[in-house]
Amino acid sequence: MQLHKFWGKDRRAALTDVYSGHNLPEDKGPWLYERTVEVEEHDPEVVGASADEIIATIERDGYYMLGPCDEDGGGTRPPEKPGRVI
Repeated sequence: MQLHKFWGKDRRAALTDVYSGHNLPEDKGPWLYERTVEVEEHDPEVVGASADEIIATIERDGYYMLGPCDEDGGGTRPPEKPGRVI
């Protein structure tokens, strides 16, 4: 499954199968596109969750929210150079 990673406010990221990201929650945006990733069922842990959990959540809710980036650099990090903003 091709997923698109976006960054919102409060250093939170989200994955969605909608390239434009228009289905992401408006109250957590604006959303900044980072990249497209390929995630397959039964893949090992991806960004802190199993691929099955991510895919099931996207099929149910339309997107998967990732936890915020830690101040000490742990977790996922926003991109250095911004992509498109929605």
